[in-house]
Amino acid sequence: MKMSIKKILAAGAVILSSAIILCSCTVVRGDISDDIQLNQFFGNHMVLARNKKVAVFGTGRDGVLVEVEFNGQIKQTTVENGSWKIYLDEMPANCEGQNLYVRANGRTKTLSDVLVGEVWFCSGQSNMFYPVGEYGDRMYEEFIPDADNPLIRVGNVLNMDWTVSSVENIDEQPAYSAAFSQRLQELTGVPVGVIVRSVGGTAIVYFLEGSVVYNTYIKPVMPFTFNGILWYQGENDTTHTDTYEGYYTQLVELYRKGFEAPDLPFIATQLANYKLDGEQERQWSEMRLVQLDCLDAVENSYLVCQLESTRDAENIHPDNKKSLGIRAADIVGECLLGIDGVYGTSPRFEKAEKTENGILVTFSGVNTGLSLKEGDTVSELRLCEADGVFYEADAKIVSPNQVLVISSEPASVTGVSYCDISVPHINMYDGENPVFNFRYFFE
Repeated sequence: MKMSIKKILAAGAVILSSAIILCSCTVVRGDISDDIQLNQFFGNHMVLARNKKVAVFGTGRDGVLVEVEFNGQIKQTTVENGSWKIYLDEMPANCEGQNLYVRANGRTKTLSDVLVGEVWFCSGQSNMFYPVGEYGDRMYEEFIPDADNPLIRVGNVLNMDWTVSSVENIDEQPAYSAAFSQRLQELTGVPVGVIVRSVGGTAIVYFLEGSVVYNTYIKPVMPFTFNGILWYQGENDTTHTDTYEGYYTQLVELYRKGFEAPDLPFIATQLANYKLDGEQERQWSEMRLVQLDCLDAVENSYLVCQLESTRDAENIHPDNKKSLGIRAADIVGECLLGIDGVYGTSPRFEKAEKTENGILVTFSGVNTGLSLKEGDTVSELRLCEADGVFYEADAKIVSPNQVLVISSEPASVTGVSYCDISVPHINMYDGENPVFNFRYFFE
């Protein structure tokens, strides 16, 4: 059933309240000694980040000597100002489980079956944590073939130990991160671990420093070492898009500082198709444009396009998480790992020119070439004239990166747009990836 933005906010408040109660109960792994504790996100079956200096940290009584041993390395430090932290040297991926030892005051804490690979922090609103089981049998069946994988691990603060992915627990795993993990593990052949910390019904300001969500949900993870961040949020910011880019920039800086990685890759997720009317539809479309502005504003950031998500467009939690997670992982493969033949990015508007036959639109970032999956003309392209009202126009692909929007009077055209509505029905792709939306006005 379709929900208004106001109802989404109300429902989100309930989810937010429940989440804060849940996550405000700090989990302490206090069995090393009475004097030191290991951070709650370190547990059996965990994955440590490859090719990074890995922080191992916790709290304790000042002056206590702490020793950490892993993968042939032994590091020592002393508790100062109530906390301690050491760094393991960079390590390549390792699919063989090893023990990690933490020692203090003659006692040892042993974490077993610890792997080294790709580790990602997944955060945002409820679309990030919605589990596979909530979507029904069809969605469940999409995940079953790749569910049994001992190299995929999910960090879980509630039971301390990380969960090893299996058919038995796939329905409890967040669908987006599960699809992302399955595809990333397939692409790399190395272990993949995720920690998911998301809160439904939250505007972006809730994730900034000083808020309850940040202090109870995000800060306790810091400075855990990650290979990147996957972000899905924005549904609760459509009514104030003018401030979103600034907050987004602050958030990325805050996360990168907290995780001690100033250039940490940040992959955001475009809002899904959602059926709305009137001003709410305009706000939803505007938010998608702002998300593209955010992409330009932050270095080493990326955006997962999902303009084709029409199958479940009346659900604020659409059931396209399998394809979405695959696309996010393909961005990692393409942009961060340089895997040949893997593409997750989508073409973007570059320029528009008036010609004698219409408006020639050029796209940048085309990988395999623009093509139609159905029909003879490109759908969802619109033109406007002096009155500013957009109308649908015929269009055709004329080169691997260009589309001609046909007009009998191109001189009178003042603007051109693509997929600038809340639920477009697209047929143009670059390989398996849709083309990003845009709105452009001639000067």
